Amino acid sequence: LSDADLSFASFERAQINEATIGTGTVLEGADFTRASLRSTTVIGVAQSRRVVFDYADLQAARVSGSSVISASLYGAKLSGVRVDGSRILISKMQKAELKHAIFVDSIFDRVDLRKASLDGITINAVIFTSINAADASFRDADFFGVNMRNLAAQNADFSGATLQNVDLSHAMLEGASFRSATLATVNFTGAHLDGADFTGCTGTAGSPSIFIGIVGRPIRLSNSLQQ
Repeated sequence: LSDADLSFASFERAQINEATIGTGTVLEGADFTRASLRSTTVIGVAQSRRVVFDYADLQAARVSGSSVISASLYGAKLSGVRVDGSRILISKMQKAELKHAIFVDSIFDRVDLRKASLDGITINAVIFTSINAADASFRDADFFGVNMRNLAAQNADFSGATLQNVDLSHAMLEGASFRSATLATVNFTGAHLDGADFTGCTGTAGSPSIFIGIVGRPIRLSNSLQQ
């Protein structure tokens, strides 16, 4: 599908598995609602505004070197997706399933991840800007070198996750769960942690005062995190 103009085309419920959507392809306004695009590769695509992937099956797909702007992926199946060197901007991903996905060296700006499932995801060298992940699940996720300043993740679940070199300053994390998480150099300065649960948390990578400057009162901090 390289160099194809698919502007405003309808692929609703289409079967487009293992396809390659490459450089020069125009996806402006295309509709892939409930389509199957398993193991599809999107590479070098820059013209992809207002694409609809609601309830689409994109499991094991790859998005590389592309810009996705004002897309809708409500309830999409994205388990095992890999996003690298890309920008995902002003997009809706509520209730999407992103289990064991991989995000690397990418920017997510103004993305709505409310109630999304991101269990087991790996997020490495990623910038999250103005992200709403309230009620989302990040159980057993791995975060490495991630900027999540001002993240809105009230009541989100980070149980069992590993957070290393992560900036959560000024994040809204009221009621979030970090049970049994590993915190290695995490910046919580100015974060709202009222009611956040840190039962069984371990590791501060030499930063035992990571909770200085927080807003609110977290619960069940382990002794190792309070020293």
